[in-house]
Amino acid sequence: MVFLISRGQSDSEFNLFGNNYIRAGGVNITSGINLWMYEPENLFYRESAFPFSYSNYSTQDSEQMDLFVAKIASLYPGTRVAILSYTGLPNPVPDNVARAFNLLGSISIDRVGTNPNFCMIGVKGGSSAESFGNNATTPNKIKAEIPYDTFKLASTNTVASSLKIEYDTGGKPTIHNTNTLLDNYQLKALNLFVFTDSNPTLQTFDYANSDDKSKVQYILEGLPYGTKFALFTNGFNRFEFNDDTVNFLRNHCGSVAIDVFVNDSTLFIWYMVSKVGATRSFTEDVASGECNFLYTRTEDTSLRTQEQINEPIETDISVYSNTYNGVCDISVNGLTSIQFNGFAMCAINEVTGQIYYTRNYDISVCDPTQSANMIQDILDLSVGTVVAIGLAEPSVAFQYGFTDQLQFALESVGASRANEITQSLNYTLIGRKGSRPGSAYENLGQSPSRLYSSFIPRQVKPFIEIEAISEAFYSYQTETDYGYSSFKINGTYVTGYQGNNLIGLNVMIVNPTTGIVQELLNYDTQKNSSSAQAFADKLATLEVGTIVAISVVGGASKKIDFALSAITDYLGSKLIVDFAFPESLCIIATVNNKILTPANQKVLSECKSIGKTSCSTRFPLKSLFSNQVLGVNMCARSKGRANGSCQIMVNGEVQALGDAQGLNVVFVDNKTLVKTIKLYYTIASWETFLLDVQTLEDGVFVLVAINKSMPSSGPSNISAAKRMVFSLIGACKFLLVPDDGSYSVIGIKASSPGSAIEQYCSNGDNQICVASWEPISTTTTTTSSSDVDSTLSISNYTYGQSQANQTIYSVPLFDNYYDMCSPVAQLNKQFAIGNIYSNEPATNWENPRLPTSGRRVKALLIGLEYKKGTGTPLPNSTNDINEHAAALVNWGYVQKENIHILTENLTQVQVTPTTPGSTKTTVCGPTKNCILDEINDWLVPNFIQGDTFYVAIVGRGFKKSAFGGNDINSGLVVLDETLTYSDYSLTWESLLAPFAGIPAGVNVTFVLDCDNTLGFLPYLAVQTIYQDSVVLFSSKEGLAAPLAANTIGFLPFITKILTSSDRTDLPVTYQSLITQINTSDQYKSDASLSVYGNSVGDYPFLSSGDTSKITIYEYTMSVPGTNKLSYFYSRFTNLVGMTLVGAVWKAFAPDDSQGSPVYQYSILTRPVINDVETYNYDYSLDNTHEVDPVTQYLEWYPMGSVWRASSVGGEDLIPVYRCYFDGVTRRYRYSKTDVVADWNIEGVAFYVYNL
Repeated sequence: MVFLISRGQSDSEFNLFGNNYIRAGGVNITSGINLWMYEPENLFYRESAFPFSYSNYSTQDSEQMDLFVAKIASLYPGTRVAILSYTGLPNPVPDNVARAFNLLGSISIDRVGTNPNFCMIGVKGGSSAESFGNNATTPNKIKAEIPYDTFKLASTNTVASSLKIEYDTGGKPTIHNTNTLLDNYQLKALNLFVFTDSNPTLQTFDYANSDDKSKVQYILEGLPYGTKFALFTNGFNRFEFNDDTVNFLRNHCGSVAIDVFVNDSTLFIWYMVSKVGATRSFTEDVASGECNFLYTRTEDTSLRTQEQINEPIETDISVYSNTYNGVCDISVNGLTSIQFNGFAMCAINEVTGQIYYTRNYDISVCDPTQSANMIQDILDLSVGTVVAIGLAEPSVAFQYGFTDQLQFALESVGASRANEITQSLNYTLIGRKGSRPGSAYENLGQSPSRLYSSFIPRQVKPFIEIEAISEAFYSYQTETDYGYSSFKINGTYVTGYQGNNLIGLNVMIVNPTTGIVQELLNYDTQKNSSSAQAFADKLATLEVGTIVAISVVGGASKKIDFALSAITDYLGSKLIVDFAFPESLCIIATVNNKILTPANQKVLSECKSIGKTSCSTRFPLKSLFSNQVLGVNMCARSKGRANGSCQIMVNGEVQALGDAQGLNVVFVDNKTLVKTIKLYYTIASWETFLLDVQTLEDGVFVLVAINKSMPSSGPSNISAAKRMVFSLIGACKFLLVPDDGSYSVIGIKASSPGSAIEQYCSNGDNQICVASWEPISTTTTTTSSSDVDSTLSISNYTYGQSQANQTIYSVPLFDNYYDMCSPVAQLNKQFAIGNIYSNEPATNWENPRLPTSGRRVKALLIGLEYKKGTGTPLPNSTNDINEHAAALVNWGYVQKENIHILTENLTQVQVTPTTPGSTKTTVCGPTKNCILDEINDWLVPNFIQGDTFYVAIVGRGFKKSAFGGNDINSGLVVLDETLTYSDYSLTWESLLAPFAGIPAGVNVTFVLDCDNTLGFLPYLAVQTIYQDSVVLFSSKEGLAAPLAANTIGFLPFITKILTSSDRTDLPVTYQSLITQINTSDQYKSDASLSVYGNSVGDYPFLSSGDTSKITIYEYTMSVPGTNKLSYFYSRFTNLVGMTLVGAVWKAFAPDDSQGSPVYQYSILTRPVINDVETYNYDYSLDNTHEVDPVTQYLEWYPMGSVWRASSVGGEDLIPVYRCYFDGVTRRYRYSKTDVVADWNIEGVAFYVYNL
């Protein structure tokens, strides 16, 4: 155990392993704040039995207090500290000092008052055990205690995963591991840090040593594929890279700046963080002055209950701030956004790494909307969302526009230094919504700053948050009903349902096990009673527990009578019976059996009002909780202003709040469910509310609802109390709520700001509601020593579980859930902790195809690592698949809702039918059944001509005799149903069988990054899709594709090409993909391309392989006696005697019925020189050609129709211009642009399709 006891100067204790290190241990404390910081990496303390640095700060000296505040702010997330005072703290505690204690996990620093004794054991950005009182009256009771195992430094704070390098103006670097300066490293001109899970290695290279020029490459080549490293220079002694090393860094580690550094002798600073085999470096820069970068591999180290977990996608995030040059760039998995004014913020999906948005906020007192917009966006983020923020050139009025509210909003994503930001400083942050203030990594300073994180969350949301928004209106002028309806899941609008205007009941049905949208329906109860009956019938068919969300538009109440009893009985609605025109209405509920379903399982959130109304519900997914897990169902509804009201329900029981104006609050004990009702209606009651919450046990549920209005904030101390009390229950949106607004909260005592479920409306006339089902603890765990007075000791443990080891990006709310998380048996230990998915729940549904819908690209990505079994594993398959998925989405090849992923690390729960009327919950991974189910049930249904299906596989192929006979089967090595052992039952024939019914006109692309693909093409050739199929093989058919050391794999190479910065001018074609791969030394095998149909693969990647369109190629021929070329256009690529320039456009085939024939004509070039006859060619939609306009008598010879084009413009069509040059005869060429040097433009000849 580690514990502190505050008594006096001579008899206080700091006890570690049974030894007291105060006085007897050589530590002499004094008055004021005694601070110890755990520093096991510090050379001075590394071998010590007491690895703590010590400092003291006088509470009587304001400058000393400022130093204390600055010290705490500068600490890295996860830093362990101990604090003891026996002479008291300032009374009252200054705001900045209180905030410093809050960053260490204190929640009761404002209650210390005149008590002389205080002690705490805390974590920067985490929680704490703290105690205060008077030792004279309660001797030996002022004690803070914590198990040593939870106090030890987390792995996220070792050099293995965290490194900061700061360059001074001379280019000399200093290395820091979190708070410790690592001055024992002897750096040279070039330095290589290799990050490992245990001990990192440092290699140094001398600028004067010729052998070192090659040694860098040799060492990197010897590292395993995927090993992460940092490479950085030191000072003016420039390291001279040889060409081979430069090529290796560029081609095998993804360097984008090494050439700049090598070719510019004025630059003496270069650094990069990357991994061997990367297609692009994670972060990299060159400079000639002061700068710094910080790298952290920030795995969430929160406590978790499962023995084995799977990893969500690793997301590489880089943020750069240079306020001097006015630039900020944020890069996520290689996709970079550059901003130039004020703050830039990027919101990122915590599971998939996909970007929600990147926005700019030019903060200024002159434009307060910029600060308001940034606050709104931060507070609206769903808990767990990853956020990257950087500062570009601020406005001159930046400092005055940077409000306390914005500072608080930044703290809700883990910031601790926001109060220090000025317009002259560079600032970067990578944080997470709902993490504790101080838990995010930040860089703040004078020099340009780059912050990089490979974010790997171990825990993600174990629930979904559903929001329904209804705006029903009636126009008395036009006598029409109208309005808007929206649904959100986890803060993201459901595809197709943002501002939807379908009249009547808009209904969303969600699977409670997986969180996937099953159906989106509309029932026009404004006009048709039959629609109301149809909805009632639908409710009767849904399984108990199914989530149903309703949002109305227009006069939905007019013909709803036939559905009223069903909505009441199946959904438990209490407002529907009074639903009247022209009200708006929202309901989110679970289908229940009116008699048999227990009250604590009937989740209900509903509200109605004239104008806009909205409700939200947090619903834990059933896949993560067995039926034995107990829970409580809670709901809070609010309406402000004069006609206001409120209601709070617990397990369906309406609490007796009365009708008094004010802040209505119900405290619900998380173990006994004992309820306490409170009303706060005066300015002074904010401090009472705060005191009441502070004295609650951690984990108690706090339900809040405004009736008419809440007390005004009043003086600064009252505002501080309001902010603190809402922060203590996890709320943050109170910042946006006026006193008479509508506002409801369901929070948990001691959770972090941004983690409560909240709903508000500034217009208090609009009613809002929140609801939640929360798991509850059935046992009581004491965390304090038995001799500690419970009234004086506050130990910050939630749901009876210690969270003192929470560090970087940990979300305390998720820990609360996982203390009770008990995955159902079918999931065993293979399921990741949280709602793991391959695409956003809000977009993970099959949007009905309308006749006007355009073509759609759907991608199924399969990665196998073979972690267990006898074969050699493929450790990077999952990462390769994840990076490819991010590239497809971020570069616009595939919409995020149209990608499904099957990997061992990204297993998803699915509901599988067994017998009629029953289902079972299983894991969806790269097994034979799951792969075929994904193709049959998701990929190929509901297609239209022109769609593209894309299947990419990273794994191993097989070829073996079946049952010992002579028949050779070949196929993909998958996993068995336990996701453990190899399975050889998925042959290429069975993989292709689901595509049998797809007609011509649907493009199907396969990427097979595996060996033993013999047999794939013969089975494909018998399918109807063969005419529109493209297959990219990692090697020649049937051969293995050995990956040479440190070369880029086949699929990663495709990813690199698709995301290269120079690919924007021309689309990437299938043929160019293979050409670039096979002509590069980065790929050591021999990739191949097979294209069926009338093409050589010269159409864009994942575009429709429409065989009715053919590619037209341009040829040139020299003409004796002139420097002007002759031009020829053909659909063939093998013509002799001419120079092939390349593909220029697409036209219709000559035998197609579309368009008009294009006729080809020729004329002999005059004069004929040396008996060499050459010809000029022309193309026209006319079946006759005028005589040569120069000679006025020579005629053009007709050669027939060669292809077809359109005579008029249209959708997707582009014009082709006829250009001419007059010599002895007129010569023609054709161009897609209307300006061609030295040629005259005659006009548009015809219209074709671009490549």
